[in-house]
Amino acid sequence: MSTPTRWAILVYGVVCYLAFHVSFVWLVLFLNDVPIVPTINSGTSRHWAAAIAINLGLVLLFGLQHSVMARRVVQASLDEDHSRARGAPHLCASDRRLPHRRLRVLVADDNGDLAL
Repeated sequence: MSTPTRWAILVYGVVCYLAFHVSFVWLVLFLNDVPIVPTINSGTSRHWAAAIAINLGLVLLFGLQHSVMARRVVQASLDEDHSRARGAPHLCASDRRLPHRRLRVLVADDNGDLAL
């Protein structure tokens, strides 16, 4: 592997980890009403129907992204494109494959049977 490729993988990994930590710190500040960022209590009130519609839309968007990422074609392309920088994409995009080898996950095979 060439040196520029190694640097690109390193920079990509650092950016992913920084993005994760920044978003996590933002979440902590948001939930603890720290006035540096908009807080959980600084939002405007909405009608309950609008709030439910927004929440359902976000849940559907979350489910759509996860169902797309679970497709074999997407997983195969991730294996090909990110085989050298495997740890970093886990923080930037959902991925069923975890970097921890000791963790066991139940998955359904083609017949719908659960297996480790």
